[in-house]
Amino acid sequence: MQPSVMIPVNQLIVNREYKDLFPPLAGCDFDDLCQSVAEVGILCHLLVERTGDKYTILSGHHRYEAAIRANLSEVPCSIATTLEEKIAALFDNIHRRHLSPHDQERLRLCEADWKRKALESLIPELQSLIPYLPGEIKLTLAAASPERQRAYLTELQKRLTAQYNSVAPVGPAAEQSSLIEDLRQQLQEKQLQIQSLNDRITALQQTLKQAKSLATTLTSKQKTANATVDQAVQSRFQSELEDFRQRLEDLSKQLHAAQKDKETLEEQLQQERNRIKAMEAEVKAAALQQQQAVDRFQDSLRHSPGPELLCNGLDCASQILATLAVYAKTITTWNPGTPGQAAKSLQKIEQQLGLLRQTITTTTRRVQDSQPLGNGTPQLNMISAGAAKLSAGRPRNKGTSLDG
Repeated sequence: MQPSVMIPVNQLIVNREYKDLFPPLAGCDFDDLCQSVAEVGILCHLLVERTGDKYTILSGHHRYEAAIRANLSEVPCSIATTLEEKIAALFDNIHRRHLSPHDQERLRLCEADWKRKALESLIPELQSLIPYLPGEIKLTLAAASPERQRAYLTELQKRLTAQYNSVAPVGPAAEQSSLIEDLRQQLQEKQLQIQSLNDRITALQQTLKQAKSLATTLTSKQKTANATVDQAVQSRFQSELEDFRQRLEDLSKQLHAAQKDKETLEEQLQQERNRIKAMEAEVKAAALQQQQAVDRFQDSLRHSPGPELLCNGLDCASQILATLAVYAKTITTWNPGTPGQAAKSLQKIEQQLGLLRQTITTTTRRVQDSQPLGNGTPQLNMISAGAAKLSAGRPRNKGTSLDG
């Protein structure tokens, strides 16, 4: 192949058959090649063959396209001058490209087919000698004319005849007999060597047979030992498995008990929630009734004082006591006996209020039955006096205090 030369891009020709031998580069790989060519130029020359006054590309079609994209005016090329160089150039990328095994095998078969077709141009006499001719000679002759091929064949025949004559025995009969005896001696030595090798092979076969027998015995012993070991291991494994099952059963029982406790606590929690909701409803109702009683009492204050005002005040006080009783039930921070004591104290206060209400009602009815009075003040005085008398005539109860 001729040394690398710079060839103008416009003198290069693309042969579609040559270009399609290899699959095209992937988009990203071709973009990287174009960027490299644009930055540093073409470092690996193209392989071409002369076609008239132009050059056909054998290898380097992607570099050629990258040069066009980079607006290069010329590229480095090596020119193939023989058929062998041409075929080698066409399939140069088999070892340069990262091809799949399928593509590599396809291209190798294609290369062999190209070489086979090239050898079809040999004359019949040379085709019979193809197995004995060097590869470069065969392809060179295939590219030559039939006349040059016949001239090569004639020259080859002369050269082979001369070589044969130079090695043929030409001495007297005694020399030929000596040569034959030497050959017989060499043959006998070879036979002895063969016999020695046969004896060695027999010995090795016997040794191998003994080794196989020993291996069988050892294998049997190993199986027996393994069975014993396996039995011990299996027994220990069964024991560990039983312990594990027992632990698993215990854990299952504990889990079941924990689930039961959880369900019980959830029921208690729901009961407490329901009780709290009921208490909240009672508190709201009591507060509403208390507010209504307070409203009535405040409304009565707008009128003239009289027995009705005292009764409304007592009603308001009673409602407040009822609200306090409801509140007392909801307090959870007291000592265990405190809620009961508070309830008793509130009940006693309510009893005192009831007695006072009864006294006011009785006194009011008695006054109404007597002579009418001019204003309400004497009436209030009489009612108050009656209530005071009732209170003075009854002993004080220390249990009326919330602290009692």
